[in-house]
Amino acid sequence: MDDTNINWPGFLDDIDVNADRAKDTFYRYVYLLLTTKPPRVMRGVSDDERIDLIHDIYVYCTDNDFAILRQYQDIGNPFAAWFYFVCHNRIVNYLKRKGKVIAFSDLSPDGSDNEKLDPINQIQDTGRCSPEVADLLRKTNSCIRKLDAYCQALLRLAGLENKPQEIANALSQPKSEAKKISDGIRYCRKKLGKLLEQYGLKAKEIREILSASPN
Repeated sequence: MDDTNINWPGFLDDIDVNADRAKDTFYRYVYLLLTTKPPRVMRGVSDDERIDLIHDIYVYCTDNDFAILRQYQDIGNPFAAWFYFVCHNRIVNYLKRKGKVIAFSDLSPDGSDNEKLDPINQIQDTGRCSPEVADLLRKTNSCIRKLDAYCQALLRLAGLENKPQEIANALSQPKSEAKKISDGIRYCRKKLGKLLEQYGLKAKEIREILSASPN
């Protein structure tokens, strides 16, 4: 397929046909995308850090026989939208390790087609998910966008498996605020639960769907 295909760029087919060509084409794709339209959270980094991040993301996606790239599924969303989520999470972790401050507004990934970004694409290490889980995550993402910026920040950071102390650090707050942040996460999850009820989804049903999905 053509490398410009919005849903399925050609280098995904080359993975099993010509791995060297796939790596070369993908690197050019990563470099072009992250230098011309970087995720919002990347826009404050230095030029040297930008190059380091591009290389880190490239290696992360192509390592172990393209393990991360193989997890992309064409379910109607552009590949770029999926890739922005991969980049966003990787960059947030990088900034956290560097002790850099992350603004609330930077915690919402953006991309070439922002309305089609989908949290299903954040599943990077658990294999392909079932249609039920895909639908659940799509609805969850829609509901998260309706929350205020603080709740979105807390839920996104918590979703990256950060502890309250780590979230406090990422938000440039003292560690003494960890208890407040923990309470805030519970509060925001309750608000999210109320929104999910609009889809007729209850917490028990969500747990059943997730537990029944093969990893």
